[in-house]
Order: sequence, then structure tokens, then C-alpha cells
Amino acid sequence: MAGQPAELVARFMRGDAGTDVNVLVRHLGKVDANGKASKGATARMTLKRAAVKVSPVEARQITLKSSKSGGKDGGDVKVGVITVPSFSQETVGQLVEALRTVKPGSDALAIDLRGNAGGYMPAGVDAAKLFLPSGSKVISEISRDESAAQVFLAEGVGAETQLPLYLLVDSRTASASEIMAVALQDNHRATLVGGSAKTFGKGRIQNVQQLSDGSGIAVTKAKYLSPTGRDIHGVGITPDTVNVAGCAPASPADACLDGVL
Repeated sequence: MAGQPAELVARFMRGDAGTDVNVLVRHLGKVDANGKASKGATARMTLKRAAVKVSPVEARQITLKSSKSGGKDGGDVKVGVITVPSFSQETVGQLVEALRTVKPGSDALAIDLRGNAGGYMPAGVDAAKLFLPSGSKVISEISRDESAAQVFLAEGVGAETQLPLYLLVDSRTASASEIMAVALQDNHRATLVGGSAKTFGKGRIQNVQQLSDGSGIAVTKAKYLSPTGRDIHGVGITPDTVNVAGCAPASPADACLDGVL
């Protein structure tokens, strides 16, 4: 599965709770001076499937010094920080609850999408809608043969469209999280902040087709284009602000936003 998208790997591993799945893992070997890792030992594992609530959305409020936001030159700015590790069918509901938690008293909002490899694509669309006014274009889905196109528009009902919004991204921000990021960037609703030059660059929608021998392949169903018509596949999204020194993947949100607000 090397090089395959996370949703394809997950599709192969899912199954009924209580059943087993056999996994062969190859560990990374030693890393040479050029940063390349040799092949390491392999290990076979049998995992028991279970119903798991994965990667819940987390919310907190932080206070930063700022000379820009909220009309508080040189003063404290309260920022509601929401971390979204991945997108599932539960993510949008969790995001709504997180907004209710951090919005009161906040001068700005920050959504942390670093390391978010995507997951459930419709959740990325619906998450973007939470911050866009009615009629805003989220994405266009173009069929594989380009014979049909579906445009996703925001309804604007209950959307947060006023507070300054920042999205934290990195090179592992991909797929559904890129849909959210590029929709808010193209609509000039959010400022993208990153420690790397670009996001991952996955702009294709794929289905898994099972083969007769039990294996499977990912078949491209469609591509999506940003509100302004950008195809980010293999290209990624360039952040509006690159904070190389302070926004490494493991850095806290405070460090990423330092000097940005």
C-alpha cells in the first residue's frame, strides 16, 4: 500500500466489529545522510476490528499578543483554536459543537488542519460551508470523462462569516482538508498559515474496486476544482503566510500564529 491514499488503506482494513484483519507491516530501516530510509524488517499482525470513534475534534481558547487583529493594537487577542485531525461522518457535528465552545469571547478563530490526510470527502465540503455566506461556491466536481459537473454551494444558514479565520496547514494536509482549505482561501474567507511551502495536493475522488483475488484497486471517479477553477492535484495549495521557523508539524498552534495575527 506504499504511496496509496489513507482512505484506500482504511477501506481495505474496515470490516465487521469482532472480525480479524491480517496486516503485514514493513518498518523503516536506517536513514542515510541524504534522508533516505532503507527497507527494514517485516512483521505480521492480526488486529481485531471494533467500533472506534476516531480523532475527535478538539477546541480551546488561547491568548496572543497582536498588533493587527480585533482593533487591539499591541493588546491581547483571544483566539478560538479548533483541531481537526481527520474527516469522518461525525466531524461536522463535532466542529459545530467546538465552535459553540470557543466562539464566545473570541476575537479570531483558527482551524488546525496540519497532518489531516482527509478521509470522508463530503465532510470537507460541509465544514467549509460553516464559514461561507449563502451562494458561495465550495468546489466543482467534474466527472472522469468531463461530461458532467456538480457545483457545491454554501447555504449560509448559521454560518460564521464575521470573525477573522486562520487555517493551519502543512505538507500532510490532504484531500478533504484541502477541499476545506482551498474553498475558504479562494473565497477570501480565511488566511492559510503553514510551515511548509504547499499542502499535499490530492484533487481526485476515488472508489475502491474489489478484484476476484480479494485485492483491490483505486479507480478515479472524478476530480474537483476550487471555486476559482484551480486543479490542486499534484500541485497543492500555497499558504498565504509561511512561518517556516515557528510552524513545524509538532509545533503548538500558538507558535504558528505568533506574529501572524
